[in-house]
Amino acid sequence: MNLNIETLNKLTEEHYKLLLEADPNEKLISKYLNRSFCFEATYNNELLGVLILLPTHPETLEVVNIAVISTQRNKGIGHQLLTFAEKYARNNNYKCLEIVTLGSYFLPAVIKPSVSGYSVLSGTVSADTTSVSDITDGLSNQEKTDVSTTLTESKDIDINTMDVSTQQAFKKIVRNAAESLDLPSEADTNDAYIQLLGIFDSTSENYNNLSEATSNLIDDIDSNHQSSFDFISGSDVLAAQHGTVSVRLLGSTFNILIAGITGGPLSSYVRRRGFSALAAALESRLAATIHSNQFGYLIKGSVGAMVKFADPGLYLAQVIDQHDKIRNNGWIEAW
Repeated sequence: MNLNIETLNKLTEEHYKLLLEADPNEKLISKYLNRSFCFEATYNNELLGVLILLPTHPETLEVVNIAVISTQRNKGIGHQLLTFAEKYARNNNYKCLEIVTLGSYFLPAVIKPSVSGYSVLSGTVSADTTSVSDITDGLSNQEKTDVSTTLTESKDIDINTMDVSTQQAFKKIVRNAAESLDLPSEADTNDAYIQLLGIFDSTSENYNNLSEATSNLIDDIDSNHQSSFDFISGSDVLAAQHGTVSVRLLGSTFNILIAGITGGPLSSYVRRRGFSALAAALESRLAATIHSNQFGYLIKGSVGAMVKFADPGLYLAQVIDQHDKIRNNGWIEAW
């Protein structure tokens, strides 16, 4: 199908509805829409898709919204829109095209550059459209319910205020999250468990402090690999330094909160309560955990896509990394 892709001169209700499917955050759309280049894809005068390109850094263009109508997905229309975006960027002297979409129906993809020196970037998350990470393995239904209730109703998340059974169930979730980091050694995994659990333990120096947890785990991994023949370093493993927050550790923290809130697979929770409820709960719990409301709009705009990833916590952390002071460097410069 050869699309007709042209500049979008007048935004109709049909266009706006499609934009919201890819990015449900109306405030965010309104912020970037008037500063962007907008295009529509049609076939036989029927609207099939939209593409929004936003100039960001010097010589950089970002795909901030791309959406295809539900009846025409998985037919290569998204690929044609991205190919058009690449050509548009090159023809207008942009050196870099960033694909950092938050949409519910589009996963980050890479287009190979066809001209030397032209860079096309995307999020580095690994997409899995069928499975969703579930770190509640090993918990009974009652344990999942108890943890979910506690995390939803408590003002602050602190294992010391949980009853014994709920605390043990929560520790299982944290253990599973630590193991999912796939660190170089069992000792590293055990240390990750201790540091992650400390984020939710008011008696720990890590309590509500992801920066401290990152720093401590870097030191732990370095200590575990002191042999002159062992070239593993904590900073390299966690992609973090300078006392900031590791994207991998933030991703694991997100996964712990997600698992605790939903009590199991994301898709089941969303079917019962909807995307808005998940976004609100996750934003509230993150703010309670790190005492920060930063990036709440990114969480709201990303929950739709999050359910399509095998590691939803890491996906959210990488979305934040794509929008903080220094983008896509593996750590968060925010707190």
